Amino acid sequence: MDASELEAKAAELRRQAKDLEDEAILLRSPAECRQAAKEISERKGKVAVFLGAGASRTFGWPLTSQLLPMILDGLIDENLFEDWRVNTKPENVDDRAILTKAIKGLCPGIQITTDYLTQNRNRLPLVTSLLSMLDYSLASGQALVLGLSADEIKRARYEAFFPKDRITFLDGGLKTFLDNTKELVSP
Repeated sequence: MDASELEAKAAELRRQAKDLEDEAILLRSPAECRQAAKEISERKGKVAVFLGAGASRTFGWPLTSQLLPMILDGLIDENLFEDWRVNTKPENVDDRAILTKAIKGLCPGIQITTDYLTQNRNRLPLVTSLLSMLDYSLASGQALVLGLSADEIKRARYEAFFPKDRITFLDGGLKTFLDNTKELVSP
């Protein structure tokens, strides 16, 4: 077995492990959340709850390090933003094109291909770094992405990266969580 075959096998095992971890989290989370909420509500006096950066993982939300790979998967599969309730197909195609251009402009050398993503999934920058660069570009009036106008940079930042009305791009997990939140906290 050569190096590329081992890398491919390792990538597949990581994907399988992630799928199993996600399944376990989904099975465990509602009961743990209800139990924690019950324990907190039964305490007397003031209660302060401290959560770490990965606390949302318990609810099935992705970690920050998983967001850019998820976005790239959606760009590769050409299904990012595909939600007929939000946009038309041509608008989704346009948004993906602007987002692709922004990512490639902010990350020279990045390739939006399955092979590249498989080999580099764990070496990609955090999406928060890209958002910060876009925010800086907008605030300073400097075009950090060659070939994108200020309006296109704004669109990439506010419509393509994490738009309020398009949270379904996270494989429906985030939307499902938000839709079911009331059930978790209802008595």
